[in-house]
Amino acid sequence: ASSGAPDSSKSDKVRPAANADGKSSSPLGYFSKAVALPAIGAALLGGGVICRGFLAFSKPPAFPTFPSRRNFTGGSSYEELLFTAPSLEWRVVSEHPRIYVMDHMLSDEECEALKQQVNGRLEPAKVVQKAENKHDTQVSVRNNKQIWLTYDEEKNTSHLRHILKRIHRAARLPDDDAESLQVGHYSVGEKYELHQDSDPTNDVARPATMIIYLNDCEDGGETLFPMHKRGECGQKWKESNGKKLFGFANCCDRDDMLKIAVKKGRAVLFFNHDVAGNKDPLAEHAACPIKRGEKWIAQRWFRYVPYQRIVHPADWRFDGLPSAAVKSLEPGLRPGAFDVSVLSQKLPGAYLMEDFLSADECEYLIKFGKGLEGFEELGMLRRWVDIDIETSDPTLARIAKRMHRLALVPESYSEPMQLGSYEPGASQSLHQDSMPDAGLLRPLSLIVYLTGDGTVGQKGEGATIFPEPKYECPDMEKCCELAAQQLRERKAGREEAAQEQGKEGPLLLIPSKAGRALLFRSHTPHLDLDSGAVHGACPAGPGGKWVVQRWFRTTSQHKKGYPRDEKHDGPSGL
Repeated sequence: ASSGAPDSSKSDKVRPAANADGKSSSPLGYFSKAVALPAIGAALLGGGVICRGFLAFSKPPAFPTFPSRRNFTGGSSYEELLFTAPSLEWRVVSEHPRIYVMDHMLSDEECEALKQQVNGRLEPAKVVQKAENKHDTQVSVRNNKQIWLTYDEEKNTSHLRHILKRIHRAARLPDDDAESLQVGHYSVGEKYELHQDSDPTNDVARPATMIIYLNDCEDGGETLFPMHKRGECGQKWKESNGKKLFGFANCCDRDDMLKIAVKKGRAVLFFNHDVAGNKDPLAEHAACPIKRGEKWIAQRWFRYVPYQRIVHPADWRFDGLPSAAVKSLEPGLRPGAFDVSVLSQKLPGAYLMEDFLSADECEYLIKFGKGLEGFEELGMLRRWVDIDIETSDPTLARIAKRMHRLALVPESYSEPMQLGSYEPGASQSLHQDSMPDAGLLRPLSLIVYLTGDGTVGQKGEGATIFPEPKYECPDMEKCCELAAQQLRERKAGREEAAQEQGKEGPLLLIPSKAGRALLFRSHTPHLDLDSGAVHGACPAGPGGKWVVQRWFRTTSQHKKGYPRDEKHDGPSGL
């Protein structure tokens, strides 16, 4: 069983396309009337005003459209400065299936806003069933209420756009590859029996699901993952202590199963398919009955392909290369810890994280690398780190585990860490990291720069470059010089000049900066090779360049274990 998804094949025919200037012709939803919310930050830049500590909204402002590939550098207001989470770092609850938990994903005010958004609109929940008496079966399986938000709400509601962009950044998935947000409510006794969210045979292929709790529940309501004991909790009648019980009636009271408690603002991200794209039977889950109180949730079901076809306007704090203005913002308005900037939604999917490594960690890795024997290949001196050393050295192990949390991939699903150095002037030609025809399938790559100050340079010295797939670079030096010129024009606010330069060949350029991490997909989420993932390294500057790299794989590459991290590993405290 899976929850009935909105039919995008029909609704897409009547949904309005985004205007060329991004303006909204029919502002609907929560902000179509003046609404007051507790103040979350400083003065808004358009679309709202501060009124004695409350944000009063009248209508969504106009926004420019968000191209799929572009070096955003900030300098103008694409979105109001709404609240942002203090941290978007996941706790790894399980690797098989992949389950991650994050507290404070939403603020109290955002939780209340979502509940108010659907006030008076809830309907009985539906599931996809193959049975003669579908109504009775559904009541036995799921008896709560829910509502899908509309296309117009998601497109035109300012605070909702802001939340959805955060959800997709945290999941590392494109904005338009998802169903509309669903808000659900459970009263005492209401539940959702054990089920899978993804059902590709019925055209419901969902690689991942995110559940966010919108309130605290007095007792019950946990999200249950029976995993290898799911046969004891399935949708069938069984005898227990002389009583006839249906489904998972006793499973929620057991201590030997993974249960995630309801907590306001907490997000649960789990993958219904493994890294290789296979449906994961261990991702079956259930919503335990409410014993006391109630439960409100928001759910986002991600898709492998565009579904709603909404790509939200850019927010200069989270889209493109970070600007100096971002760091000047007050806490609560600037990006929180472990948040990422979206460099490109697709072709390729690319994300950047500042301060992924500390200055001490960068220095440690360089010193460690200098003590390793290397080999020269494709313009750089490479040094592989032995997996035994990587898992036993406290600093290397800590960094490796952080890399996997960023990529949302199990810890053994990667090649060993590789340290690389470039001599002054050395570059790396354009290439793909993944070569499936040669048996080398690398769905994700991670580059972390250990040197550099983030400046563009005249010729993009030391930067990583991604040319437009249709553009053929005559040579690396010319491509890098052109990309650097585009980026300088954009940083200076000369967008027309940047676009004029881009006519010769749109280029994505990421300058080297110590501690900065670049995560990108070499394959689409459904594992087609991404033509936009072709990249290279621009000639290094006078001081050379150091990087540490990680290539993620679709299967386990070793059986070594990393030390447990009480802060980031396991279900303790959930």
